[in-house]
Amino acid sequence: MTYFRIILICFIMYQNFYCFSNNNQKNDSLVLKCKVFRIKKIDNAYIIDIDTKDKTRHFRYTIISLKTEKLKLKKIRRGKQYEFILWKYFSFIRVGDPIYEKYIINGTSIGFKGDLRTGEIVTTPNLRGLFYIPPNN
Repeated sequence: MTYFRIILICFIMYQNFYCFSNNNQKNDSLVLKCKVFRIKKIDNAYIIDIDTKDKTRHFRYTIISLKTEKLKLKKIRRGKQYEFILWKYFSFIRVGDPIYEKYIINGTSIGFKGDLRTGEIVTTPNLRGLFYIPPNN
């Protein structure tokens, strides 16, 4: 039984590591071309669900982006593809409901209830609110 537990724990750790590893990884970041499939507005932030598909894998990520004042940049749109630098978000607090989680981004508390379409929680330097900043800038 102990042998089985060790194998199970190693498998889970491998899956978690593989889910966020890529040849483009640099300083805990991942550069991917992703399609935006849902944008939700909550009190002080936007929850942007994206996914990436290629020949070998299909992953979903959920970006938390704080609201900002209007900028002279293009807004992201649902159904369009963008290149994002994704930073994995590690720190969160579960509050009562096992699906409701609270996140603190730049000192701002953000809470929302995930669903089946919610992916791995990430942040990105490519968004200010819904305004897209290309990675090469």
